[in-house]
Amino acid sequence: MYLIIVGLGGIGKNLVKLATQEKNDVVVIDQDEKRCREIAAKYDVLTIVGDATERSTLEQAEAHRAHALIATTSDDAANLMMALTAKGMGTKKTVAVVNQEEHVEMFKEAGIHMYENPDMTVASHLFLCETTPNKGFPAGKWR
Repeated sequence: MYLIIVGLGGIGKNLVKLATQEKNDVVVIDQDEKRCREIAAKYDVLTIVGDATERSTLEQAEAHRAHALIATTSDDAANLMMALTAKGMGTKKTVAVVNQEEHVEMFKEAGIHMYENPDMTVASHLFLCETTPNKGFPAGKWR
């Protein structure tokens, strides 16, 4: 699969790892040149230093042929804008992190698949683990 991952924070870096392990073709877009260099040194990915809210950056990433664009930045407005732009260019599926609960409805209305509030999701899993040890975690993942 041809995937575009935007943002090389914690979520983006882990997505790159998972996507490359599954032998997907991955393009990564981030505004931080150092982050792009580091990820390119570690994984077989194409990196683009740029702003994914700009159509020209998504054109460079060949969004028209992508199976998915996954927007992982901490800026909901940017995630929405890049997902909508990619969708308009022909990207088959757009997925975005939605950081603020009040923005969820906008993403739903736009038809963007979303992953809501990742910090709360992690906190919920940690709380679940504390209250019911060894529940909800794969073997060997909880120590």
